[in-house]
Amino acid sequence: MLPIRACAFLCTLTLCVLAAGDARAEEAPDFTKQVLPIYEAKCIRCHGAQRRGGKLDMRSLDALLAGGVSGPAIKPGNSKKSLLIELIHYNEMPPKKESPRVTKEELELLRKWIDARLAKGDSAPTESSPPKPALSDSIVGIPQIRQAVENSLPFLERAGLEWETTKCVSCHHGPWMMWSGYEAKKRGFVVNEESIEQVRANSLKAYSSHPKLQPTNRDVLNDLSINVIYLTFGMGAKGEPDADTAKFFDKAAAHLIEQQKEDGSWKVILKKFDGRPVPSSKETPPEQTTTFLMSPLIDSDDVTTLWALLALNYREPAGISQEALARSKEKGLQFLSDNPPSDTLQSLVLRIMLNQRLGKADDVQTLVKQLLALQQDDGGWCQTKKLRSDALGTGQALVALTSAGLPTESPAVVKARGFLIKSQKPNGSWDVMSRAYQAPEFSSYMGTAWATLGLVRTLLESHEAVVNPAAQIPNGVQEE
Repeated sequence: MLPIRACAFLCTLTLCVLAAGDARAEEAPDFTKQVLPIYEAKCIRCHGAQRRGGKLDMRSLDALLAGGVSGPAIKPGNSKKSLLIELIHYNEMPPKKESPRVTKEELELLRKWIDARLAKGDSAPTESSPPKPALSDSIVGIPQIRQAVENSLPFLERAGLEWETTKCVSCHHGPWMMWSGYEAKKRGFVVNEESIEQVRANSLKAYSSHPKLQPTNRDVLNDLSINVIYLTFGMGAKGEPDADTAKFFDKAAAHLIEQQKEDGSWKVILKKFDGRPVPSSKETPPEQTTTFLMSPLIDSDDVTTLWALLALNYREPAGISQEALARSKEKGLQFLSDNPPSDTLQSLVLRIMLNQRLGKADDVQTLVKQLLALQQDDGGWCQTKKLRSDALGTGQALVALTSAGLPTESPAVVKARGFLIKSQKPNGSWDVMSRAYQAPEFSSYMGTAWATLGLVRTLLESHEAVVNPAAQIPNGVQEE
């Protein structure tokens, strides 16, 4: 048995150790009050909502633990093996050109927080912390929408630049990269402007320098160079055009009027000789000439006509008489009136967009109701009745509905956003099945661009998550 004095000493020592442990626990830095403010002041500008260097998000504990391309940023309980502390210690982060720097006192506080196993306050929500994705159809907020767009933009920029600079000036990558990128930038997203401008410059040079606007192998197989339509929207999304771009728009409008058929339509014609495609300039028997389909990029005649009319109504072209322009538009509209629409979602979407641009509110109302009736139970839309819901159909529907004035808080829009957020791939893209023989790569790229456009357009009026919304469309259009 220990002497009484020894027992008293041991008891006192034990109490001191426990008290010291309690003191250390109390001194553990609070994530919300002490740690996050450091990140907000010195890190989140490059690792937050607008920009994510190295794919690292520093707005929440979960994001720090997930890390970026170099792995987890922190290792709970071990600051010496935490990459974040190492980079700050050696003055590699923030970058030396950035200011202000992390002070010694702040670095020590971060060390203590990590060594304390992040045990105090680390899960408290903050205004700057991104909430965990809400995948319910009825709850989709701005953070989830922005995150989805921030994930898709790098994919569109990377894949678009690679195709346009190593393969060809295409109609299935370049225009959609520009259109989605420019619109995203207008809504406050950070985009790779250098890549987008490189693609724009390449496209502008290739088409403006060609006398017939047919610089690619695909163009010379057809009378109509359909890419001038898509480039009009892709380049036009940037805003007021410079002199060279304006000249291209004028040249594109003149090309469209020249290539309009006698019946008022626009068609992408593929001529064949002995069953093989030949340039449009080659004379072939009438029976060898067929409408060329490469859906959804090149679709039925009414879809091509709708695209052409939208392009002619995009801006007032110079060098074309008012009479010639009005006559061309009138003939195109008459063709659409005389012929039944094709049974595709794209046809309906473009009709909404065209009638909205022409100010035909009653027709827009009727068409919007048709589009809403086609929404699937999963919240998405199908390109055709034979296909399942996908990002291309859903993105196009969102663009049409928001163009027509459907509130972004309406149930249809909320469900559509939920579908897109749930179906997005880890690399930021969406898979879209092809409707034609072309590689799914093309339809998936276009689908990703349309999904991005659709989500971006819904940010115009939304400011917070909406639960079980019930709204009406302006101008008398109601969602049923």
